[in-house]
Amino acid sequence: MPRSEGKKTIAHRMAKTRLTHGKAGLALIIAAAGLACLQGQTFTVTGTLVQHSYIPSTGDPGGKLVEVQNYTFVMHRHKCTWRIETKVKDQSPGFDHIIEYEVQHDGTNIYEIRKTNPDLIQPERQAKEARAKKVNCFAEVYASLVPRGNATRANIIYLAYGATCYLNSSGRGRIKPFGLLDDRLFTNAHYQVGAEWEFNTGYPGLLKSLKWYSDGTYYVLSSNKQLQQRRHPPPYHNGFLQGEYEVIRTTNVSGMHMPIVFALNIYTPAVSGKGSNELYMVVRYYGQAQSIHVEAPDTAANILKSPGDVLVYDKRFSKISRPIVYHASTNWPFGNTQLIRELYQLQMQLDAKNEAPPRQARVIAALLLVLLLFWPLVFCWRKAGTRH
Repeated sequence: MPRSEGKKTIAHRMAKTRLTHGKAGLALIIAAAGLACLQGQTFTVTGTLVQHSYIPSTGDPGGKLVEVQNYTFVMHRHKCTWRIETKVKDQSPGFDHIIEYEVQHDGTNIYEIRKTNPDLIQPERQAKEARAKKVNCFAEVYASLVPRGNATRANIIYLAYGATCYLNSSGRGRIKPFGLLDDRLFTNAHYQVGAEWEFNTGYPGLLKSLKWYSDGTYYVLSSNKQLQQRRHPPPYHNGFLQGEYEVIRTTNVSGMHMPIVFALNIYTPAVSGKGSNELYMVVRYYGQAQSIHVEAPDTAANILKSPGDVLVYDKRFSKISRPIVYHASTNWPFGNTQLIRELYQLQMQLDAKNEAPPRQARVIAALLLVLLLFWPLVFCWRKAGTRH
């Protein structure tokens, strides 16, 4: 697994040339509610986020830039609970249907909220449910300390201001990767990758840099919907740098060292790389804070915020492919976990009953097939027996 600090990937060197953009003329609004509130680590950060998406290209050693998308973000944090809101600033033609994307964390569960256009939703089943219930807001609830990898545009904000609780508890240099990840891998408690990180030495010790590494394997979905492990061909079979986050610039807010410019890069192996440090850029996020408000601890009650009418896919106790689906409005988050657990158990019992008839039908079909195949032999045997 590569750990060489002296070697820089092609994509990393390209990224470094872009890190200077946006530094000049940075105007930051800072507000603090007194030093006493610092102990609660309660603050709100607003800013902008730029996403650069790339595809592998033999003509471009770092990948070909295909799309640039701009967002605004708001990050609310109180101790280990937080809420991240992102909105599309200037939607580019053909961009995905998610206009507003929000991730909330109550210390135990993650709440992903998407406000979107139901006509563009995939799969079609969810689109029909949305139109039937006349909602354009969806939420997924699952037990986790970190957001999923496909929440990438929120992940960079999470890494900048909210990842300290998770990293402090993980230890041993292994984490869930912050790139795109299949739900089956994400929910697998044993699936982690090697990583190294560093915190800012100033209070409150937010993340300064993070690198995580592939071990050289990847997963594909088989014909029977199971994940199969494969290994990258050389020179990537022993591992490579998969992603890196770094703080480019910080500021001091009443004694708090806060990041105000930061970047997240995610990589993939080059088509014909000669070394494991030759990588394509998959996506790059560049974040910049515009205002930081340090608040009183009693504002923590506002961390979890109702999105309004929302169709919820609750995966806290269910299989990934079989969430509990319900409608919520002002009752957010839906706190009756016992009811959700009972609904899941009831659903599993119904699934078991629904699966029973097909199994019985297969047994009957097999018996019929045996009779069809062997009945002529039996008939001939009996007929021959009557002649004697």
